[in-house]
Amino acid sequence: MSTALRKWVDETIWPRVYTARLKAPEIATLIDVPVDVWPGDATIGRRLIAGDLEVGGESIPLTPKVWSGLMFRHGALWHDRAHDFSWMRDLRAVGGDQARQVGRALLMGWVVQNRVWDRHSWAVGVTARRLYHWLAFYSFFMDSARTQDQQRFFSSLSRQLTHLRRLMPRQQMGLEGLLMARTMLAAVPALGLGGAVLSQAVTMMSGCAVHVLNNDGGVATRSPTDQALILRLLVDCRRLLKQQRRDVPEELEGWITNTAKALRFLRHADRGLGVFNGGQEGGPAMLDHIMRQSGVNIRKIPGQLPDTGYMRVEAGKLSVLFDAGYHDARAGHAGLLSFEMVDKNDRLIVNCGHHPMQPHWAPYMAMTAAHSTIGLDDCSHGHAACVDQALRKISEGQMMQASHTGYTGCRIIRKLFVQKQGQDVRGEDQIETGDTSHRATIRFHIHPDVGVLKQQGVITLRAKGGAGWRVTCDGADMTLEESLYLGLGAQRRSSQQIVLTAPCDAGMPKQVNWAICRL
Repeated sequence: MSTALRKWVDETIWPRVYTARLKAPEIATLIDVPVDVWPGDATIGRRLIAGDLEVGGESIPLTPKVWSGLMFRHGALWHDRAHDFSWMRDLRAVGGDQARQVGRALLMGWVVQNRVWDRHSWAVGVTARRLYHWLAFYSFFMDSARTQDQQRFFSSLSRQLTHLRRLMPRQQMGLEGLLMARTMLAAVPALGLGGAVLSQAVTMMSGCAVHVLNNDGGVATRSPTDQALILRLLVDCRRLLKQQRRDVPEELEGWITNTAKALRFLRHADRGLGVFNGGQEGGPAMLDHIMRQSGVNIRKIPGQLPDTGYMRVEAGKLSVLFDAGYHDARAGHAGLLSFEMVDKNDRLIVNCGHHPMQPHWAPYMAMTAAHSTIGLDDCSHGHAACVDQALRKISEGQMMQASHTGYTGCRIIRKLFVQKQGQDVRGEDQIETGDTSHRATIRFHIHPDVGVLKQQGVITLRAKGGAGWRVTCDGADMTLEESLYLGLGAQRRSSQQIVLTAPCDAGMPKQVNWAICRL
């Protein structure tokens, strides 16, 4: 078979053949719909009523007639966000007949334009999210719909559910499998499915949880944003089991407890998340809600997530998060030994973040240069894991230490000292070279809300809350350069970075000392 013929069969014939095989028992009504406890955003909901889908401050047109062209016009991330129907939550937050009618029109537009299986709009993760939201928000959007629309809705729901059930025996691992397990746990009481489906969903949930979680409760991607998402999914699974009056597995309660503790660990003093490994700050109100729904009471925050590879020090009003983990295919940001520093509600030292909806930003935001860490020769470090991890108390405060060999033939060591009253953070960065000379660059990305002034070799930071900080160094040249912050939504905010540069001669260890002291 020629390449052109095979492509025609794959794109035209096979989708119709596969869809024809998705025959399932007819559905006439839902028995027991799941309860969704997550709040929506009424402002975003009103934008959707006006015809725009908003994510993180950016938007695209979304009307009942445009479903089939989203991938081509706006890319995969926007396509998936529209097709997963999570925006139903925002319309529900608005409430009223207009929001209900707009949501119903969008839903029925999707049903009409997606009768045939498509590898994008019927992808596992997208379909699992979509069906969960269809079930959870059925009462608001479809309960009062016309009989003809109800029939079309249930026919589409049935085919998509059959599609997911066919994929379940393959044991989808990771986030997609966890999404699928949640959807099946919601579908069992809603559609009156048998206990075999329930058992299969619980088994899949367990396998996926083991796959995505480290022993310390942190997620394998090392992203704080993913940490919040995984905890939400686990809480949903527990709630769905309780809704059916089923016993909650002891291991699920344990995962929720450990994941909640790790999420609390990754929150700064301003209650937002650390911006590491493709994550963003997140909304403090939503994060608080997630913690309340978990039901986990955290009395003391640990100093380390040893398996996930983070350290944390709190001193006075100051919180410092330190990335002492690993960089591999699951943790795509080359930011080992980076740190963030927050003084109460003021973010001072940050990483550059991640754009939630524009993938062309990803390779730039993943570079070592986009993190507050040490780089060599303006290159990103390779796959590596930090070693020599240590967190210890000393007389004046606490010391964090780690090293990695992500640059061939070199070893980079960072020691961070945090004074016990939170008055200063001091660093000792060492570069051990092999047979080649290098140029070391140490970067401190400054949050855009912070004022920066350089005078006579000293840089002064003035936080939004009024506190001042002095930055000094020894063993390197210090300059100010432009930077960019993508830590909150899709807004690209201009900022500045402090850059320390120093030559590293072959075979000669180089040490740079620096300090950030409260004025």
